Amino acid sequence: MASEAHTKLDFAMLDRASLRQRMEEEFDNVKKTLYRQQSTFQEMDLAVQGVSRQDQKLRDFHEILEVERSARKELAGKVQQQQEQLEKFRGVVEACGRALLHGQMGQLCSKEPISLLKGDAVQLNKAIQEQRKREEERTRLRRAARLRKKVVEYLTRYDFDPQDVNAGAWCATSCFGWKSYVLPLHKAVEENRTDMILVLLEFGADPMLRDGKGRNAYYHVRSDAQRIQMQMQHLKIREEGSLKLSE
Repeated sequence: MASEAHTKLDFAMLDRASLRQRMEEEFDNVKKTLYRQQSTFQEMDLAVQGVSRQDQKLRDFHEILEVERSARKELAGKVQQQQEQLEKFRGVVEACGRALLHGQMGQLCSKEPISLLKGDAVQLNKAIQEQRKREEERTRLRRAARLRKKVVEYLTRYDFDPQDVNAGAWCATSCFGWKSYVLPLHKAVEENRTDMILVLLEFGADPMLRDGKGRNAYYHVRSDAQRIQMQMQHLKIREEGSLKLSE
Protein backbone atom coordinates (compact mmCIF):
# COMPACT_ATOMS: atom_id res chain seq x y z
CA MET A 1 0.00 0.00 0.00
CA ALA A 2 2.85 2.36 0.85
CA SER A 3 4.55 1.77 -2.50
CA GLU A 4 1.27 2.40 -4.31
CA ALA A 5 0.84 5.69 -2.43
CA HIS A 6 4.37 6.74 -3.33
CA THR A 7 3.69 5.90 -6.97
CA LYS A 8 0.55 8.06 -7.01
CA LEU A 9 2.46 10.93 -5.36
CA ASP A 10 5.20 10.68 -7.98
CA PHE A 11 2.63 10.79 -10.78
CA ALA A 12 0.97 13.81 -9.19
CA MET A 13 4.29 15.64 -8.93
CA LEU A 14 5.05 14.81 -12.55
CA ASP A 15 1.63 16.14 -13.61
CA ARG A 16 2.23 19.38 -11.72
CA ALA A 17 5.68 19.81 -13.28
CA SER A 18 4.38 19.16 -16.78
CA LEU A 19 1.43 21.49 -16.18
CA ARG A 20 3.78 24.23 -15.00
CA GLN A 21 5.99 23.68 -18.03
CA ARG A 22 3.01 23.93 -20.39
CA MET A 23 1.85 27.12 -18.66
CA GLU A 24 5.30 28.65 -19.02
CA GLU A 25 5.37 27.72 -22.71
CA GLU A 26 1.92 29.25 -23.25
CA PHE A 27 2.99 32.39 -21.42
CA ASP A 28 6.06 32.66 -23.68
CA ASN A 29 3.84 32.23 -26.72
CA VAL A 30 1.53 34.98 -25.49
CA LYS A 31 4.48 37.33 -24.97
CA LYS A 32 5.77 36.58 -28.47
CA THR A 33 2.31 37.19 -29.92
CA LEU A 34 2.02 40.51 -28.09
CA TYR A 35 5.46 41.55 -29.34
CA ARG A 36 4.52 40.68 -32.93
CA GLN A 37 1.26 42.59 -32.59
CA GLN A 38 3.13 45.61 -31.21
CA SER A 39 5.54 45.50 -34.16
CA THR A 40 2.59 45.22 -36.54
CA PHE A 41 0.90 48.23 -34.93
CA GLN A 42 4.09 50.25 -35.26
CA GLU A 43 4.37 49.32 -38.94
CA MET A 44 0.71 50.26 -39.47
CA ASP A 45 1.29 53.60 -37.74
CA LEU A 46 4.26 54.32 -40.01
CA ALA A 47 2.17 53.36 -43.04
CA VAL A 48 -0.64 55.69 -41.94
CA GLN A 49 1.86 58.53 -41.50
CA GLY A 50 3.19 57.85 -45.00
CA VAL A 51 -0.30 57.94 -46.45
CA SER A 52 -1.00 61.20 -44.60
CA ARG A 53 2.12 62.76 -46.06
CA GLN A 54 1.17 61.64 -49.55
CA ASP A 55 -2.34 63.03 -49.05
CA GLN A 56 -0.89 66.36 -47.94
CA LYS A 57 1.34 66.45 -51.02
CA LEU A 58 -1.70 65.81 -53.23
CA ARG A 59 -3.63 68.64 -51.56
CA ASP A 60 -0.66 70.98 -52.01
CA PHE A 61 -0.43 69.94 -55.67
CA HIS A 62 -4.14 70.68 -56.21
CA GLU A 63 -3.71 74.09 -54.59
CA ILE A 64 -0.78 74.83 -56.89
CA LEU A 65 -2.90 73.81 -59.88
CA GLU A 66 -5.67 76.17 -58.79
CA VAL A 67 -3.17 79.00 -58.43
CA GLU A 68 -1.78 78.22 -61.89
CA ARG A 69 -5.29 78.25 -63.42
CA SER A 70 -6.13 81.62 -61.90
CA ALA A 71 -2.76 83.00 -62.98
CA ARG A 72 -3.41 81.83 -66.55
CA LYS A 73 -6.81 83.54 -66.59
CA GLU A 74 -5.31 86.78 -65.35
CA LEU A 75 -2.51 86.49 -67.90
CA ALA A 76 -5.06 85.95 -70.70
CA GLY A 77 -6.89 89.13 -69.65
CA LYS A 78 -3.61 91.01 -69.57
CA VAL A 79 -2.70 89.77 -73.06
CA GLN A 80 -6.10 90.86 -74.32
CA GLN A 81 -5.56 94.36 -72.96
CA GLN A 82 -2.13 94.55 -74.57
CA GLN A 83 -3.58 93.42 -77.89
CA GLU A 84 -6.16 96.20 -77.71
CA GLN A 85 -3.40 98.72 -77.00
CA LEU A 86 -1.39 97.39 -79.95
CA GLU A 87 -4.39 97.78 -82.22
CA LYS A 88 -4.71 101.36 -81.07
CA PHE A 89 -1.01 102.01 -81.72
CA ARG A 90 -1.32 100.40 -85.14
CA GLY A 91 -4.07 102.86 -86.05
CA VAL A 92 -1.86 105.77 -84.97
CA VAL A 93 1.10 104.46 -86.98
CA GLU A 94 -1.09 103.98 -90.06
CA ALA A 95 -2.36 107.54 -89.67
CA CYS A 96 1.22 108.78 -89.53
CA GLY A 97 2.09 106.75 -92.64
CA ARG A 98 -0.81 108.18 -94.60
CA ALA A 99 0.15 111.69 -93.52
CA LEU A 100 3.73 111.08 -94.64
CA LEU A 101 2.56 109.93 -98.08
CA HIS A 102 0.47 113.07 -98.49
CA GLY A 103 3.24 115.41 -97.31
CA GLN A 104 1.41 116.38 -94.14
CA MET A 105 3.76 114.78 -91.60
CA GLY A 106 5.01 118.08 -90.22
CA GLN A 107 1.49 119.28 -89.50
CA LEU A 108 0.50 115.94 -88.08
CA CYS A 109 3.50 115.62 -85.78
CA SER A 110 2.55 118.75 -83.91
CA LYS A 111 -0.98 117.53 -83.30
CA GLU A 112 -2.83 114.47 -82.17
CA PRO A 113 -1.23 111.23 -83.43
CA ILE A 114 2.31 111.60 -82.08
CA SER A 115 1.17 113.08 -78.80
CA LEU A 116 -1.41 110.31 -78.57
CA LEU A 117 1.27 107.71 -79.28
CA LYS A 118 3.56 109.07 -76.57
CA GLY A 119 0.76 109.48 -74.07
CA ASP A 120 -0.55 105.98 -74.65
CA ALA A 121 2.95 104.52 -74.34
CA VAL A 122 3.51 106.19 -70.99
CA GLN A 123 0.07 105.21 -69.78
CA LEU A 124 0.51 101.63 -70.92
CA ASN A 125 3.89 101.33 -69.22
CA LYS A 126 2.44 102.72 -66.00
CA ALA A 127 -0.50 100.33 -66.18
CA ILE A 128 1.82 97.39 -66.80
CA GLN A 129 3.97 98.33 -63.78
CA GLU A 130 0.92 98.65 -61.55
CA GLN A 131 -0.48 95.35 -62.81
CA ARG A 132 2.86 93.67 -62.14
CA LYS A 133 2.94 95.01 -58.58
CA ARG A 134 -0.63 93.84 -57.95
CA GLU A 135 0.19 90.42 -59.38
CA GLU A 136 3.30 90.10 -57.20
CA GLU A 137 1.30 91.09 -54.12
CA ARG A 138 -1.45 88.56 -54.91
CA THR A 139 1.16 85.86 -55.49
CA ARG A 140 2.85 86.70 -52.19
CA LEU A 141 -0.45 86.57 -50.30
CA ARG A 142 -1.48 83.25 -51.91
CA ARG A 143 1.89 81.73 -51.08
CA ALA A 144 1.75 83.01 -47.48
CA ALA A 145 -1.75 81.54 -47.04
CA ARG A 146 -0.69 78.18 -48.46
CA LEU A 147 2.42 78.02 -46.25
CA ARG A 148 0.45 79.19 -43.19
CA LYS A 149 -2.02 76.33 -43.66
CA LYS A 150 0.85 73.87 -44.01
CA VAL A 151 2.55 75.08 -40.82
CA VAL A 152 -0.67 75.04 -38.77
CA GLU A 153 -1.42 71.47 -39.87
CA TYR A 154 2.12 70.39 -38.94
CA LEU A 155 1.96 72.05 -35.51
CA THR A 156 -1.47 70.59 -34.79
CA ARG A 157 -0.40 67.08 -35.83
CA TYR A 158 2.29 66.99 -33.11
CA ASP A 159 0.23 68.88 -30.46
CA PHE A 160 2.27 72.08 -30.73
CA ASP A 161 0.73 75.52 -30.28
CA PRO A 162 -0.70 76.38 -33.75
CA GLN A 163 -0.13 80.10 -33.07
CA ASP A 164 3.57 79.96 -32.10
CA VAL A 165 6.34 78.17 -34.00
CA ASN A 166 8.72 78.59 -31.04
CA ALA A 167 6.44 76.96 -28.45
CA GLY A 168 7.43 73.41 -27.53
CA ALA A 169 5.41 70.41 -26.38
CA TRP A 170 5.91 67.13 -24.57
CA CYS A 171 6.03 64.46 -27.27
CA ALA A 172 6.63 60.72 -27.15
CA THR A 173 10.20 59.99 -28.28
CA SER A 174 10.26 56.17 -28.02
CA CYS A 175 8.05 53.13 -28.42
CA PHE A 176 7.95 52.81 -24.61
CA GLY A 177 5.94 56.03 -24.31
CA TRP A 178 8.74 58.15 -22.83
CA LYS A 179 8.19 61.86 -23.43
CA SER A 180 10.56 64.76 -23.89
CA TYR A 181 10.20 68.52 -24.41
CA VAL A 182 10.50 69.07 -28.18
CA LEU A 183 10.34 72.20 -30.35
CA PRO A 184 8.70 72.25 -33.81
CA LEU A 185 11.90 73.10 -35.69
CA HIS A 186 13.84 70.40 -33.82
CA LYS A 187 11.13 67.87 -34.74
CA ALA A 188 11.30 68.81 -38.42
CA VAL A 189 15.11 68.52 -38.43
CA GLU A 190 14.96 65.13 -36.71
CA GLU A 191 12.51 63.92 -39.39
CA ASN A 192 14.74 65.43 -42.13
CA ARG A 193 11.75 67.46 -43.46
CA THR A 194 13.74 70.02 -45.44
CA ASP A 195 10.63 71.72 -46.83
CA MET A 196 9.10 72.11 -43.37
CA ILE A 197 12.42 73.32 -41.91
CA LEU A 198 12.59 76.20 -44.39
CA VAL A 199 8.91 77.07 -43.90
CA LEU A 200 9.22 77.12 -40.10
CA LEU A 201 12.27 79.36 -40.39
CA GLU A 202 10.28 81.62 -42.71
CA PHE A 203 7.63 81.97 -40.01
CA GLY A 204 10.24 82.98 -37.43
CA ALA A 205 11.34 79.69 -35.84
CA ASP A 206 14.55 80.23 -33.85
CA PRO A 207 17.13 77.45 -34.44
CA MET A 208 19.10 78.49 -31.33
CA LEU A 209 16.31 77.61 -28.88
CA ARG A 210 17.07 74.50 -26.83
CA ASP A 211 14.87 71.47 -26.26
CA GLY A 212 14.41 69.40 -23.11
CA LYS A 213 17.90 67.90 -23.52
CA GLY A 214 19.58 71.28 -23.96
CA ARG A 215 20.15 70.87 -27.71
CA ASN A 216 19.52 73.46 -30.41
CA ALA A 217 18.15 72.62 -33.85
CA TYR A 218 21.60 72.47 -35.46
CA TYR A 219 22.45 69.46 -33.27
CA HIS A 220 20.04 67.28 -35.26
CA VAL A 221 21.15 68.21 -38.81
CA ARG A 222 22.09 65.34 -41.14
CA SER A 223 24.78 67.12 -43.17
CA ASP A 224 26.85 70.29 -43.42
CA ALA A 225 24.84 71.30 -46.50
CA GLN A 226 21.64 71.21 -44.47
CA ARG A 227 23.26 73.26 -41.71
CA ILE A 228 24.42 75.92 -44.20
CA GLN A 229 20.96 76.00 -45.83
CA MET A 230 19.32 76.56 -42.44
CA GLN A 231 21.78 79.30 -41.51
CA MET A 232 21.31 81.11 -44.82
CA GLN A 233 17.50 80.92 -44.52
CA HIS A 234 17.66 82.16 -40.92
CA LEU A 235 19.82 85.16 -41.86
CA LYS A 236 17.57 85.97 -44.82
CA ILE A 237 14.43 85.96 -42.67
CA ARG A 238 16.12 88.11 -40.01
CA GLU A 239 16.88 90.73 -42.68
CA GLU A 240 13.60 90.59 -44.62
CA GLY A 241 11.21 89.81 -41.76
CA SER A 242 9.24 86.66 -41.04
CA LEU A 243 5.71 85.73 -42.02
CA LYS A 244 2.94 85.75 -39.43
CA LEU A 245 0.81 82.78 -38.43
CA SER A 246 -2.14 85.04 -37.71
CA GLU A 247 -3.77 86.32 -40.89
